[in-house]
Amino acid sequence: MLTETQVVDAVCKYLREKGFNINQCLDLMEKGDDIIAEHHRKQIRLFIEAKGETSANSKTNNFGKPFTSSQVRTHISVGLYKCAEVLTNYDKNDSVYAALALPNNEQHRTALEKIENVFPKLRIPVFLVNQGGSVLLHNDLSGENDIHKHLKLLK
Repeated sequence: MLTETQVVDAVCKYLREKGFNINQCLDLMEKGDDIIAEHHRKQIRLFIEAKGETSANSKTNNFGKPFTSSQVRTHISVGLYKCAEVLTNYDKNDSVYAALALPNNEQHRTALEKIENVFPKLRIPVFLVNQGGSVLLHNDLSGENDIHKHLKLLK
């Protein structure tokens, strides 16, 4: 099961491969935007809120156990709120995106499908991380898993 730190690490690696510079990549104990990435040539700045599918803290009841569907919905809700804060702070800047990074599992996909129409309307990309660390874009309309094309389609 993926922890938040593993999700963050996988998305940072994916973005580096796509030509992004990672300005911030927080671990679980640090506060703030989990990932801040920039692509200077394409003039894109991403603020990403990440969530895991289990607790990384061995002192919690959820350590090593999957989060419940209620906890998953809460995580997505908190992530959307963080995205709304970013979009509010950068309201006039078309090159700034707020995004979510989540584990690619049935619970997260089911929760996303229930609200999937909101992501393109708000221009919020969602990165889904597989167990092996590969990253997919949720509802990637280009079919090529290319973040640059995906962002262009969200505009």
